Amino acid sequence: MTRGAALGIAVACLTLTPLHGDDARPPELIQRLLQPPAAWRLLDPRVDLVDADATTLAIIQARPPWIVGDFDHDGRDDVAAVVVSGPPDRRRFGIVAIHAAAPRVPRWIVPLNAERILGVAFGPGRETVEADYCTECDTNPWFRWSGRSYEPGLFGTGDTVALGDEHGADLRAGPLGSAPTRAHVGPCAQARVHDVAGRPGARWYFVETTAPPRLRGWVTARLVTAHDDCD
Repeated sequence: MTRGAALGIAVACLTLTPLHGDDARPPELIQRLLQPPAAWRLLDPRVDLVDADATTLAIIQARPPWIVGDFDHDGRDDVAAVVVSGPPDRRRFGIVAIHAAAPRVPRWIVPLNAERILGVAFGPGRETVEADYCTECDTNPWFRWSGRSYEPGLFGTGDTVALGDEHGADLRAGPLGSAPTRAHVGPCAQARVHDVAGRPGARWYFVETTAPPRLRGWVTARLVTAHDDCD
């Protein structure tokens, strides 16, 4: 079977598999927040993405515009959803999270703006949220709850990551660029995150490499990527 034929069958299956039951019903957390006089509503691909091609539309419609997960690590399900506002010529798209701990407080992952969002998915882990601007790409950004806000590309303790650019990465004695270098690792070295420091836009991770000799130290977030994004 050719790749094109396989894709055609996959798209047909998606098109013929409508959402039903619990999959088609928005979670109660988001339903409460969408009650009037809410200024936004859930994404409806048939209305909001009318210029999407058939393949893209089939992929989008095969899943709801929300995901459910414990994003704030309190043991309860939260919801992240794609919402829209405004008339067709001024349509705005965003992603909002509703935490079970504060169900009346919308926490914006992606604030409403003119850039079209096709859907929402889990990022590298089930506690992360990915904003889908495209369906056949690996450039969609993902976010994690930091305790204050949803921060793009934030890794957490226990995550497995890849270190380094084409020159590798220095592991330092502290979360500062001026801290002494403990060790140097080559490009794409696998490591586990043990601690996180810094602030949004200036994060540092305390890591330990997974292959012997096991090296430990602090590395700037600029040199940290998801382990499956490095080759």
